[in-house]
Amino acid sequence: MGSKAIQLQTNTTVYNGVYVSADPANTEDVLVGNQSLPNRGSGGYVLSPGESIFLQISNLNKIYVRSANSSNQTLRVIG
Repeated sequence: MGSKAIQLQTNTTVYNGVYVSADPANTEDVLVGNQSLPNRGSGGYVLSPGESIFLQISNLNKIYVRSANSSNQTLRVIG
């Protein structure tokens, strides 16, 4: 992912929520939010490299992500 907010998946059902983790090798923060996550500026929940969050949701299409700046970063997801 880069600096433009993207949908995590288009239509993947989950039943008990999902863990989203920023890869420890990332070089910058990742922002996690919903469809209103801005493409520029601040907003969203900040995940520093190696950090994770649990989201109680029913579908991965509700999650949008982007890097804090412009470089590509990696997320890990399990649910």
